[in-house]
Amino acid sequence: MGKYNLVLDAADFKVSLVPQFGEIKRLFRILSDHNPNRLGHIIVVNLTLTGHLFIKTALFLVPKDVQKKIHILSNENSSEGIEMLEMCIGSTFIPQWLGGKSRFQFRAETYYSKSLRGSDEEGKRYLTTMPYHA
Repeated sequence: MGKYNLVLDAADFKVSLVPQFGEIKRLFRILSDHNPNRLGHIIVVNLTLTGHLFIKTALFLVPKDVQKKIHILSNENSSEGIEMLEMCIGSTFIPQWLGGKSRFQFRAETYYSKSLRGSDEEGKRYLTTMPYHA
């Protein structure tokens, strides 16, 4: 199996969106338990001042090897950001809104309307019976 890279657009991040401390720890535990060697890079773009403060605080919960994989792209230096994105996701997949050529836009309503979804009850049962997260 290959590695995956995650591009996180944090443009709309606000204080009201900061999750509880326990949820942050749980997220990083899930990432490290289920994907320890598959994570390539997490690239954070359009980070606000609030987002910077949140990331700096949250990084204390992340193991050093994962911290090395998290890259915060500066909003001012677009050439450095484009180089990082080209290295991680390839030039043909960089969206226009990040300075690339791809016009693809993910539409959650369309994507998830076609997929099989379980009920809320099934989701809760899954979360409470998984040994790593129960």
